[in-house]
Amino acid sequence: MRAEAGPSVGLHPELVPPALQRIEQAGSEALTSMRHMVGMLRDADGEVTLTPLAGIGEVRTLVEEFSAVGGARARLELEGTLDDLPVEVSTTAHRVVMEALTNVRKHAHGCTEARVCVDRSADGVTVRVSDDGRPRHVSQSGFGLKGLAERVGLIGGDVQAGPVTAGGWGVEATLPVSPAASPAKAVAS
Repeated sequence: MRAEAGPSVGLHPELVPPALQRIEQAGSEALTSMRHMVGMLRDADGEVTLTPLAGIGEVRTLVEEFSAVGGARARLELEGTLDDLPVEVSTTAHRVVMEALTNVRKHAHGCTEARVCVDRSADGVTVRVSDDGRPRHVSQSGFGLKGLAERVGLIGGDVQAGPVTAGGWGVEATLPVSPAASPAKAVAS
């Protein structure tokens, strides 16, 4: 049995360097995030300063790069004031979009479009990513959505994933603008 792959590197060698840069960036972000998490677990009473690695401003780049790789295209809709978000909210929103678009690429068979909506309200930010594809067999052993739910939960948010009414799959995360508890206290309780 032969696994399906994305666009052929032989046909699009110019896509390799940007893809490798995204992989390197994602690895660096994951490592830094893990260091912050370990720091929070070690010293639940202390303040942890989180440095934004990638936030709302970089969501546009994620969407553009998703479309540039080929296959499905992605559309971005930004609503409300997003430039004054707490760093935990901004970086978590970015991570939601990154994970959801990764899942679209891996699991949405026949997908022609992914839609990314980031909407700011008075009390929170809602991040929605949906596609028009058909889900391939999804392994229950993955940690992507489970890890995302844990990350969103650390700042007092909630994430849902499943089929959408118009067909395809959707991920929706609701992130509080003023987290009910600091990440360190959420872990400790």
